[in-house]
Amino acid sequence: PKESGRQPLCHASDPAVRRRYRRDWLEFRKAYRAASIAYRAGDLAVEFPDGSFLPPLVTMYTASAL
Repeated sequence: PKESGRQPLCHASDPAVRRRYRRDWLEFRKAYRAASIAYRAGDLAVEFPDGSFLPPLVTMYTASAL
């Protein structure tokens, strides 16, 4: 049987393009992570990087008397 390994992040034949793509991807993740932390902490006006979606807000409901 064929064994598959880890897939590349970018299918590019030029190594410089692959490095640039990886650098841009890591910067995107870093910006998204910072925006997500601020958003979930209550800053609903924070701007997310282009091409991303807002993370879901988890709302806790408690019953006063069960």
